[in-house]
Order: sequence, then structure tokens, then C-alpha cells
Amino acid sequence: VVLVVGWREAKPCAMAIEAARTGDTQQMRPDARRPTLPEAIGGPRPTECAVAVKTMIIKVGGRPLQRDRALHWARGEGRGMMRGMEIKVASSDSDLKNL
Repeated sequence: VVLVVGWREAKPCAMAIEAARTGDTQQMRPDARRPTLPEAIGGPRPTECAVAVKTMIIKVGGRPLQRDRALHWARGEGRGMMRGMEIKVASSDSDLKNL
């Protein structure tokens, strides 16, 4: 599954995916409307659960600074959150189609 997000949603989505994988919601911002994650089923609790998302594409506007910031985040902090998953950056609809 590929998740396409805007630059503003990239980090919160990565945090939610990491929480789903590990069960640890401490890094997510407080939200009284978010339900508690259910426990993993099917035997002893694994250290990580599989998630459907394997690639995140960050769709940024046409401003080079925004693209540079997204690439910097994807190569650093984002890579740490999305271990084993790809993070790509698209600057235009044609970039998005070609990824």
C-alpha cells in the first residue's frame, strides 16, 4: 500500500504508522478523540506488528525550499520512524505519476 500525504501530514502519519507497528503511542500528540490502539491478536505480543503501508510519498508544492525540507526529513528523522519502508518526495503531479 502506498500512502500519499502532503508535507504537513508526513510526520503525523509516520508517527501513527510507527505507533501501529510498535503499540507505543507516546510520541503521538495528545488527542482525546483518538481511540486506544487494540492489542495485537494471535499469540504472544510481537515486538513489531506488520502494517499495510510500505511506501509514503510526500507531495510538496512547487517551492524548492519545501522540497528540500521534505527530502531532509525523509532521509533523517523520517527514515528512523519508517524503518524498512520507503519515503519518496514528489514536487508535481507528473512526479507523482512517475514514482
